[in-house]
Amino acid sequence: MAKRKGGKGKDGSKVGMLLALLAILVGLGAWNHQRNAALEDATKGPYSSLSDEDLVRLAEAYESELSSLRNQGSPGRAAARTAQGVASGVREFERVQQASRSVREASYAISEREGIVKAIEAERARRSALGGGPWTVLLRRAFTF
Repeated sequence: MAKRKGGKGKDGSKVGMLLALLAILVGLGAWNHQRNAALEDATKGPYSSLSDEDLVRLAEAYESELSSLRNQGSPGRAAARTAQGVASGVREFERVQQASRSVREASYAISEREGIVKAIEAERARRSALGGGPWTVLLRRAFTF
């Protein structure tokens, strides 16, 4: 039985090339994983440290507070009454200013709660878009370019 000359060398070079290609792919996957993990950390919001259950409870609490603020209703715009004299005119002006200030503060509180609820919903949407367990996160980070 005659040996082929250089036959083992070709198989060895193919295996070497495959191992080199595999090492390069693993290295690129690790680099891409680190890059995507850094991008995700940079885009984290203020509610990213909360667990999913805490996030749901917080959203429910803010929504119930928001509905109670809306149910209280606002008195609307304060109408100025005609006043007799300067002193009563100043008192009427102060009354209207106080009523207008309370209406503005109530609307500020409502809009602040609405903004918080939107931020919580955005965090929940971000989490559901990223989805999955640790293996899913690992594969997504490694193979998403």
